[in-house]
Amino acid sequence: MAGRLTLPRGSGTMKAFCFSLMLLASMLSGCRYIRESLPSCDDASAVSLCDVIKQSGTLNGKQVTVRGEYQANPEYALLFSNECERSFVNIRLSDKYIAGTAGDRAFSAIFRRNPNPHAALVLRGTFKVAGIQQCFGAGCVSYELAVDEVLCARRLPPRHYALSPDSSVIVRMAPIDR
Repeated sequence: MAGRLTLPRGSGTMKAFCFSLMLLASMLSGCRYIRESLPSCDDASAVSLCDVIKQSGTLNGKQVTVRGEYQANPEYALLFSNECERSFVNIRLSDKYIAGTAGDRAFSAIFRRNPNPHAALVLRGTFKVAGIQQCFGAGCVSYELAVDEVLCARRLPPRHYALSPDSSVIVRMAPIDR
């Protein structure tokens, strides 16, 4: 009969099919569990970058969970916020960095697509304030976060300008037509 699927009787085809179906179902339910267990990048337990900078005197050297936007270029990686001025924080991985977490995998996936992505991040790490005549990173910014863990990473739309730690410098870039 045309259009009708028939499986040979007595063979392991049906068992293999059922096993494959059960394996696929368990994998999909596991993926749903992972997706549902990821923290939101708008997580209320994370402090906004602006609030961390406002309290920089009391938070210097302390562990913080902070929410901000990420931008990098070949010279430096910055966390920033459009909600407040001069909110640039140099970020680097600490010696205690926890790799392989759901947030780390999400950030790695974003980074694989674009070596200089624009992303929303929730990070946990040690916040530091530069002393007199000191600065952090190639961008020479006043603050640094030594990242212990990426809790959340979400890709944001590409920007058509580049930010500089010197807030007077905003380089406008023309979109590339493909």
